[in-house]
Amino acid sequence: MLIATLLRISSAEISIYQLTFLRYGSSFLLLLPFSFKLCPRMEITDVKRHAPRSLLIYISALAWTYAIHSIDVGLAQALLYTKTILLGALAGRLGSAAPSRVEWICITTGVAGVILAVSPSLNSAPVPGAAAALLSALTASVIASQTRLIGAFQAPIMATLITSALTCAFALPLAAISWRPLNLDEVILVCAIGLLTTISQALLFRVFPRSGLPRIAIIDLGRIILATLAGVIFFKNAVTPSYIVGILIISLSIFSAIRFS
Repeated sequence: MLIATLLRISSAEISIYQLTFLRYGSSFLLLLPFSFKLCPRMEITDVKRHAPRSLLIYISALAWTYAIHSIDVGLAQALLYTKTILLGALAGRLGSAAPSRVEWICITTGVAGVILAVSPSLNSAPVPGAAAALLSALTASVIASQTRLIGAFQAPIMATLITSALTCAFALPLAAISWRPLNLDEVILVCAIGLLTTISQALLFRVFPRSGLPRIAIIDLGRIILATLAGVIFFKNAVTPSYIVGILIISLSIFSAIRFS
């Protein structure tokens, strides 16, 4: 959620192409000191495994940055959670246990809470921004499955290093076209985004192979609560009664998933 907030602030001045390149470029530079230990163990097959995932990450990152630049952060985060249904439906085919009856109830309830929370905002939301958020959700569900498979055999730092390098390479051409110098405040923001991206990627590689995809997807719904707080504090977004009820429903589904699944 911190990444989304910082991306929203940064995208007001920096093009989404340059911002995406700098996000993963700074992540790669942060991990570069570890490469002297890790690269001797890297094989060409590692790059082949990561390349499709990194391309999807680039597409997803562009779509997500555009979405949170165009629409409310909370609404964008809510639309992103359509991936919850996809992860639940695909879990059995991706090496994870298929959702139990309780998990399916939690998934359905959580998504219903999301729909209730965002329904007033959908009418006024720009269509391209909402579509970009849905595209990011679709690619994120595929990325999650690949993260689980890669994380099962590769150390998180190594996997994150390769991901950052390849995503940076995919982002370079369009970034070069839209490039402009950054001021000091923007450099600090980009470095913060890169650090948070590195941490989140490493944690994903660590957690996904060890937990069921449905349960992760349900608990991940909790980010919409943080998105609401960020929207109110930083962007003065209004909170409607239906949004509050939707948040309560989501919270109930998360608690039920943790307690009973």
